[in-house]
Amino acid sequence: MPFPRRNSYRRLIVFSRFPEPGRTKTRLIPALGPERAARLQYRLLARLLREAERVLPGKNVVVSFQGGTVKGMKALFGKQWSFARQGKGELGEKMLGAIRTALKKGARQVLLCGSDCPGLTSEIIEQGFALLGHRDLVLGPARDGGYYLVGAGRELNLQRLQPLFQDIDWGTDLVLAQTRQKAAALGLRIGLTPVLQDIDRPKDLEILPGDCWRDEPPLISLVLPTLNEEQFLPATLNSLRSGNNVEIIVADGGSRDRTTEIAESFGAKLIHSGPGRGRQMNLGAARAEGEILVFVHADTRLPFLYDCALRRSMASGAIGGAFEFALDKPFPGSTMVTRMVGLRSRYLKTPYGDQAYFVRAEDFAVLGGFPEIPILEDVHFWRTLTTRGRVRIIGLPAVTSGRRWREIGVLKTTFINQLIMSGDRLGISPWKLVKLYHRK
Repeated sequence: MPFPRRNSYRRLIVFSRFPEPGRTKTRLIPALGPERAARLQYRLLARLLREAERVLPGKNVVVSFQGGTVKGMKALFGKQWSFARQGKGELGEKMLGAIRTALKKGARQVLLCGSDCPGLTSEIIEQGFALLGHRDLVLGPARDGGYYLVGAGRELNLQRLQPLFQDIDWGTDLVLAQTRQKAAALGLRIGLTPVLQDIDRPKDLEILPGDCWRDEPPLISLVLPTLNEEQFLPATLNSLRSGNNVEIIVADGGSRDRTTEIAESFGAKLIHSGPGRGRQMNLGAARAEGEILVFVHADTRLPFLYDCALRRSMASGAIGGAFEFALDKPFPGSTMVTRMVGLRSRYLKTPYGDQAYFVRAEDFAVLGGFPEIPILEDVHFWRTLTTRGRVRIIGLPAVTSGRRWREIGVLKTTFINQLIMSGDRLGISPWKLVKLYHRK
């Protein structure tokens, strides 16, 4: 989308948090629970960024956030925005620092806003910038006595800007009045945008637009091959169940423990199969109804909001991909393992199956599914997948069990893995390689 030339010197700074259950929108948790509160945080920020996209190019929108990682924010909200961690200190210091940094980097007009106001539209953002053309300071009054937006231009030097963020009773209904008093004492001309309502407390939920709760298409089908996985399966299914508009399919290879009972208790579709992970995943995919297939090992937990990251990745044109890698518990050498896998995934684009492969269902069918071999079915499928289109590694971690590394040892496990991969490249039969893999 082409933008007017004046937008090149405008910056919009959005203060927000990484949407993590229990750490964001905490005042809404009694009404919504930690996961729904965090999902609302995600949707409010995503909604605001869509409005901002109508006004400014992505690089001129800076998401200043707390918690999480830049890679995680990009996975959830897109790579077109600028992301930066919030500075230290109280709220006023952080806001002043963010505005000052933007002005030092060449911006002539800066608006800073929160992400909690569903009424903040592209028209109001544009109005805020327009007011800065003939006002020293712009404020967006909130109904609770605070403000949802503050703006300043390059002409307002630091000496006059700094007092506006000092000695303010942040988080109270005095914020707007105190800021206006300080601005008047400094002789600043103030411009006001419309009064809006933040979503901070349970009573505020009444004004939420309906689309903040709407499930996102398309349907995601999660396929889990299992064999005696009662120890890890409940945690995995709990993580998958946090997604919206998903179905869970457990393809069991003949478990003799409580695996199938657990799968049914979680409402998963249960398929009985002979052993063999490739065969199990193919049977599960054949029963799937979703447009996106995700293949998850029974001891691998997907991150919160994995469904949103998946849909964003597929909408960007990727044919498929995988998540980043993380281990469930630390052990001697675990940091090295995580770093090695991260380098392999990021630069060689060769993740393994415990990073939860995903692919469009139609492409999976064309590719013929997983080869039904006793080992490396994931690696062989990935090689075929990459020949068909662009793949993406989502910057959120799939957390998998480190049981094999803990039981056998990091060096020995790594040596065996590399030996098997080398043997595969040399054309050694998978039926011979699987015997080596299971040696200890």
